[in-house]
Amino acid sequence: MPLIDDAYIACLKALLPEEGAAAGCTAAGGPSGPGTGGPEAPEVAFRRIERLASFRERSTQELRQRLEREGFDADAAEGALARAQACGLVDDVRFAEVLVRSRMSAGMGRQGIGFELERLGIDPGDIPGWSGADPADEESDELDRALGFLERKPPPSKNKRDGAYRKLLGKGYASPVASKAARIWSENLE
Repeated sequence: MPLIDDAYIACLKALLPEEGAAAGCTAAGGPSGPGTGGPEAPEVAFRRIERLASFRERSTQELRQRLEREGFDADAAEGALARAQACGLVDDVRFAEVLVRSRMSAGMGRQGIGFELERLGIDPGDIPGWSGADPADEESDELDRALGFLERKPPPSKNKRDGAYRKLLGKGYASPVASKAARIWSENLE
């Protein structure tokens, strides 16, 4: 997807005072708090999404729950989310790619990352490259990352193999990968 598309340009044009109300992407005007479902509620909800998204990437489900928790009705939240997606402000695939990269660099396993994505309302199969690789290559990469994680952060237990296994399970590695990595790592210590 190109960084600048027609919807993004329409939203930028909407920020101009003479076109703001026509395109529906303006960030100015309206009351400062959530409406009771009146005509200004979607606008206020959209401005809230803008503020939240300016701090960090967020998933659509996370924003929906936040808006509803803050008192916006479901229609206002859905309208604001649709507008934010059309403007490119919110993108679940972009959010998921960033999350996957950051979790993998932190040493988290694919299974744990997949669970986190599902909890955030994102299907891991929608992420480019998530499930398209050869399973043998994926397990090999996962094993290498698990061993690297154990080298950087060894478990503080007397039984190193069991401690490593528990630590890897806690980081979201699948049981077979955690078992194999713990065995290899503990054998290398001897």
